[in-house]
Amino acid sequence: MKTIWTVWADYGATGEGHTLMVWIGYAVDAAEAQYSFVEKFGELFAKFCRAEQGAVINEVTAVLLPAETAKRLERARGRANLEFYSSLHINAS
Repeated sequence: MKTIWTVWADYGATGEGHTLMVWIGYAVDAAEAQYSFVEKFGELFAKFCRAEQGAVINEVTAVLLPAETAKRLERARGRANLEFYSSLHINAS
């Protein structure tokens, strides 16, 4: 059975840039959720992402996902198809 998963990444390899990414949607398990994340953001970020069941608010997702949106996603569980994704990239070079 598919449930809501959150997959996020905090990437800053060179010290000159910083990228935050989040994907939230339905998946059977963490592997399927991570696959959806990689489909949106690319293979490079696959090894940096983490997945957790539910609409998760943490240090990364709080920047990209307003709390009220997370609540709406949770309330929609089982009643609607949903997908949320967002990213923020800051290049300081």
